Amino acid sequence: MKRLYQLIQNERGAVGVIMAILLVVVLGFVAFGVDVGLLREKRAHLQKAADIAALAGGRSLLVSGSDLDEPTAEAVEYGRANLDTNDVPTTALQDSDVTYYLDGTPDTTSPNEIEVQISRTTDRGNSLSTIFGSVLDVDEFDVTAASRVQIASVCSSKCLKPFSAPDKFTFTDLDGDGELDVDDPLEMQTVVVQGYSESDLGTQIILKFGNPQDTLVPGQASAIDLPPVNKGDPVSGASAYRDNIAGCEGSNSLYAVEIGDELLLEPGMMIGPTKQGIDDLIALDANAVWSDTENTVINSIFPTPLESPRVVIIAFYNPLLPPASGRNTVFVNYLGAVFIEGLTGNDVTGRFIRGMAAQPVPGNGSGDCLIYTLKFVKDSSRQ
Repeated sequence: MKRLYQLIQNERGAVGVIMAILLVVVLGFVAFGVDVGLLREKRAHLQKAADIAALAGGRSLLVSGSDLDEPTAEAVEYGRANLDTNDVPTTALQDSDVTYYLDGTPDTTSPNEIEVQISRTTDRGNSLSTIFGSVLDVDEFDVTAASRVQIASVCSSKCLKPFSAPDKFTFTDLDGDGELDVDDPLEMQTVVVQGYSESDLGTQIILKFGNPQDTLVPGQASAIDLPPVNKGDPVSGASAYRDNIAGCEGSNSLYAVEIGDELLLEPGMMIGPTKQGIDDLIALDANAVWSDTENTVINSIFPTPLESPRVVIIAFYNPLLPPASGRNTVFVNYLGAVFIEGLTGNDVTGRFIRGMAAQPVPGNGSGDCLIYTLKFVKDSSRQ
């Protein structure tokens, strides 16, 4: 009987030991789960900061081209601004953490991608401390996040201004009058559409004529109605035209315009509505001017020219298919960004500049137009 009692007591003791061990294991896993949750939360926070930094750097890269100092500084500034104090921002994100690529290959000559990596690691002295991890002999985690943005050319955008000039072309002046005669089939056969390109950045062009004697076709001063005929019902009239010049809350906000779209012409000179719309637009960034020396916009109240409302998207039509007199149509051959300088007499003038597309059609806007979008090509959450 005594031996049976001792056996029971021994078994109870063994169960107690096993339960104690299991309790430690369970507590360890619970503690580890808490710390893993903390790790995931911190990684998501670093990822958001890296994404913001890459976008800021990408916008700056689009403006600066091969000068990488400015986009690096922009990426670091925006990234650090979105980190917590305990991340030690100056340690977590340094200039050397910003790298450049050309279509995925490291490149510092003519990159079109910028990558930002943010780190909280033991090597940097800012690793993430655990709360309960010491139970499992884990005192700290290394956490990193990376984001890469690519500058991609697109030929699709909303918010176009209601002007459509001919795409860049050459022709042989057979009659010697210095103008393309669209009614002369022989002269029209000499037209060669070159198209605008990077080499035209900074070039001044007339977006809308104010003198009826200067127009390619009598009565057509390059004014258009939006949206495109093939996508919606164009809204005509002076009021809609003026609103589309001044902002992006009218009929120009309804559909993205793409190459091949058909645009309805607004006949007549529209002198008054043009001046009213241009005056309202310029007032949004009144001190901005074009610098021939720097070949960009200066004195803007916005951080970069890309953000100025005076940098707008324009549709250029195919000069091989010129408009006819009356309320007719033209077809989009190209989209480009232009800085609106203002009125020269009654002509609307602008300068070619790199610009951002507004809500391009997803997956259907790639091309070689001088408007761009920023797209993520890498981030830690997709690795």
